[in-house]
Amino acid sequence: MSDSFFILCLLIECVHAFPASSQVFYDSENLPQYCEPEVVNIAELVDPMINYRPEKAYIHDADRVIQNCRNCNQDLKKNDACWLGKSSKIPIKNLEISFRFNKSLQIHNITIQFCTPRPKAMRILKSVDNGKTWNNLQYFANDCKGAYNLTTNTKQKEHLPVCTDKYSQFIPLRKTIFPTLKGRPSAFKLQNSSDLIEYTSATDIKIVFNEMFFSDSERKVLPYIYGISDININGRCICYGHASRCNFNQMKKRFECVCKHNTKGLD
Repeated sequence: MSDSFFILCLLIECVHAFPASSQVFYDSENLPQYCEPEVVNIAELVDPMINYRPEKAYIHDADRVIQNCRNCNQDLKKNDACWLGKSSKIPIKNLEISFRFNKSLQIHNITIQFCTPRPKAMRILKSVDNGKTWNNLQYFANDCKGAYNLTTNTKQKEHLPVCTDKYSQFIPLRKTIFPTLKGRPSAFKLQNSSDLIEYTSATDIKIVFNEMFFSDSERKVLPYIYGISDININGRCICYGHASRCNFNQMKKRFECVCKHNTKGLD
């Protein structure tokens, strides 16, 4: 088993399919009806990849490690276990965690539960070409201007990423929440907004911890370490209205629409 798998190994369940939506495929005149799979936590099915060797520990509270372990009890409650990046004597920069779906998905929200202080600056990125190129989805920073040369919560266009300081305080055991459509005027008519459909579509998601709190004036942390107890990526397969179910193919490590309306193909 790869080192990258350890960071979330207890959080992943062997689920093979999205639940089907309770939708009718044809109307009374036998015309095809638009249908789509339900929104689920797609991160449960995908092994995360990390660019920094992880360790694992069972955490009792914010400050005290009760048990270091490589194979923690599988019956531990989800948020009782904390997966730690390898500790460092110097501040950690640009730690990356990525998820590959091998198919276009529509991302609705991303939640990260920390068991150490949250990053001082962090980005969420997406790819639409299986990781060949990346675009920013959202910025989080204690100082948006200093970290990313962005003004806090300013949107030039509704499908562009913004920077928020809401989730970048030095407080352990807190979540970072990113609802992709919140505050975007076309969210309630998403299917009519090609810009927002493109903005929320992804074949891959990458989370980058660019900077951590480290100076004496910001409560110096030694050793320097990141800890995460849970990552949720809620979304659905993009099946273009022709499927209410989307299965995860364990052998091919990809999501596949279960097509209706005499259609076939991955999408």
